[in-house]
Amino acid sequence: MNESFDLQTYLSEGIEHFMAGVIRATMKNPKESAFVLRFAAATKAASRKRKAAEAEGEHIPSFLIASITSQCNLHCAGCYSRCNEATVDAEPVSQLTAEEWLRVFNEAEDLGISFILLAGGEPMLRRDIIEAAGKQQNILFPIFTNGTFIDARYYELFDRCRNLVPILSIEGGREITDERRGSGIYDLLIRNMEEIGYVSVIASPEILEWANDEEIEETADLSYFFGEKATAVHANHVMYPDLSVIERCALMHDCADQTEDMLKMWTRVKGDNLGSSMIIIVVVTILAIMFGVILQTLNRRKQRAMQRKPNRR
Repeated sequence: MNESFDLQTYLSEGIEHFMAGVIRATMKNPKESAFVLRFAAATKAASRKRKAAEAEGEHIPSFLIASITSQCNLHCAGCYSRCNEATVDAEPVSQLTAEEWLRVFNEAEDLGISFILLAGGEPMLRRDIIEAAGKQQNILFPIFTNGTFIDARYYELFDRCRNLVPILSIEGGREITDERRGSGIYDLLIRNMEEIGYVSVIASPEILEWANDEEIEETADLSYFFGEKATAVHANHVMYPDLSVIERCALMHDCADQTEDMLKMWTRVKGDNLGSSMIIIVVVTILAIMFGVILQTLNRRKQRAMQRKPNRR
């Protein structure tokens, strides 16, 4: 193993690359762009805190995993948590309150932690904690969920708190998903994905290359997500639905007497077309941030070069 490998630097730079991809992916959605720009600034501030602590001999990780409940409603085959008896059906006898978890989240921000993965059990059984996490806007909370508890209240919460990112667990097709997770789970997840407009977060060329699987015979039009070069991609149709599916979800989803409300929520999440003035503001802001990042990178490289340069007499 390379002894000069610096894990802290690796993770910090990884966050910077991640945020650059997120900024590119959200430029067409003003609400998402506003959050991402604020969060990008927060991650830089957090990185400075971790570096300062490292200089004092204290290592602060950039990521934290919080198992907020041991309860789960499913019995998935091969679940490591149930095998270790860490997950049960009954409500836990003793567990941290939402106020206590909020204190943990506040302390994590003070230390310079940028990402907290919410896990379980099934984390969405603890709505109170997820609502508390939504208040911590300088931390991003991926929520590892089986997706069975997503409802209108959660939909509104995710719309309001963009730092909450549900990560739905699904094996792929109906047969294998239901075999592992239970009968009917696949159809329930697909319905929930359609209602919340669930798509992957990053739309970079690297992700497109990863998503393209030649073993999948059918192609999908993913130009709405990856651009003009992605009109016929061999991709998992659950993770990356065809353009026709997205259009159906946005325009033809029948929610009975709730259809109008659902379409309003969809519009808020997916975003309206940006006006020219808003586009200019967003682009200028992003360019300013990118210029700052480039300038910092050049300065760091220059400093390293000066440190390596032998002293001359």
